[in-house]
Amino acid sequence: MSESGSSQPIICEKCEISFKMQKGLNAHIRKFHPEQEVLVNRNQICGMCDGTFRTIALLQEHLESWHSVGRKYVSETFYSDEEFLNWKEKIEKDSLSSFVLRNHSERKEMGKRLSYYICHWSGYFKPKKERTRHLKASGSVKSGCICPAIMNVTKQTVDDIVEISVRYQSVHVGHELETGKLRLTKAEKENLAADLNLGIPMSKILDKTRQNFSSTNTFSLTTRKDLQNIRRDFQLREESVYDANDSTSVDILVQKLINESDDPVLIYEAMGHTLPNYPSIHQDFLLVLMNDAQEKLLGLYGSSCIMIDSTHGTNQYNFELTTLMVHDENHEGLPVATLFSSRTGSDILLPFFESIKKCIPNLQTHVLMTDDTNSYLNAWELTFDAKETRLFCIWHVNRNINRNINIKVKNSNNRSSIKTEIKDIVTEIDVTTFNNLTLQKQQNIQIHFQTVLIKPYFLRFVFCYLKNLYLSYKNTLKK
Repeated sequence: MSESGSSQPIICEKCEISFKMQKGLNAHIRKFHPEQEVLVNRNQICGMCDGTFRTIALLQEHLESWHSVGRKYVSETFYSDEEFLNWKEKIEKDSLSSFVLRNHSERKEMGKRLSYYICHWSGYFKPKKERTRHLKASGSVKSGCICPAIMNVTKQTVDDIVEISVRYQSVHVGHELETGKLRLTKAEKENLAADLNLGIPMSKILDKTRQNFSSTNTFSLTTRKDLQNIRRDFQLREESVYDANDSTSVDILVQKLINESDDPVLIYEAMGHTLPNYPSIHQDFLLVLMNDAQEKLLGLYGSSCIMIDSTHGTNQYNFELTTLMVHDENHEGLPVATLFSSRTGSDILLPFFESIKKCIPNLQTHVLMTDDTNSYLNAWELTFDAKETRLFCIWHVNRNINRNINIKVKNSNNRSSIKTEIKDIVTEIDVTTFNNLTLQKQQNIQIHFQTVLIKPYFLRFVFCYLKNLYLSYKNTLKK
């Protein structure tokens, strides 16, 4: 195998004789065409100055004579590939570097293979002309110069007896030893692949790798992206993908959950089927989940406040994720039930709430917090036959206020000041001060007041009208 790796012959322009390798052509020109200058690449760049050299040997001599950087050679002999690779792996860990195969050649008649390994930091980054991805934020692993650390490996086989001779130059020059840019070893990748194949979650695997954390231990710096690459390279099935068809995969997963002792599935209806007792739901997807622990939390904390919200467009099918939450004594949000559905509407939310009522028949809450649509409220009141105090989620309130201001206030400078004034009014906890503020600001931002801050709308989110509720509005709504 030639150093260039090219199968195309190299032809002399003077006499049209062809050569397999560039060095053959260079020797031919020096001997038969001495009048023609031979262009030789000087791409061996010194990491301590601007010097360039034709060969690594000349670079090493330069480092020793000009920069007083000595060379340290080690010679080793091994009698199996495994023995050599174990030694190489130890060298790489100790030196915080990797040695990659630069080129090799074989002399089959002698049963000999010559391999040349270089430091993986060595060289310079060559961007592709049609690169589709951005360069990593951490930059290229290449140092921009040539590191003199090398391994010359000769493997010879005689009568099925293997002998591997290594001559290793261990001094590195021109780069920092950054652990984060080192590669995982083959054995480490195989161990991680085995864990992934057993279905162990990535989070658990990463916790395991970090048990013996060290800034110089590459294995303890394993990332989720590393695991994803290993899954791809080893062609492992993703832990939650059971079939190439998404619908079939979800069906298998749900059936697996249903067969568990603590079955969390309250409702499951695949696309294209009619949900029993709900004739209007005949072309929708529904999946309702609530496990035993979540049911206990809902029974424990649900009487104070229940919060409901949906996230739209969570996947390529535009399914929606609706979460029902409560808060604990520290006003930390706790998700207690989940609905995956192809849409949200009162008719979809009705079976969601009724399935929860079957688990907790006497569920009543003091405060129901939703967005400013009526779908949640209508379905909740139909299910639980109660009139709770309704609050609006402050995130939705701020979004709607900002949207109104952006539409109705044309001057961008005024928008910022009006948003600040509205925020001060909304978060005021004293009713008298609130009323005075609204009167003071009404003339300046009258259009906004007429469309947003009107009773009874602001009774559902203005702080001063909520201070008598026995929950911390500021803490709960913001969390």
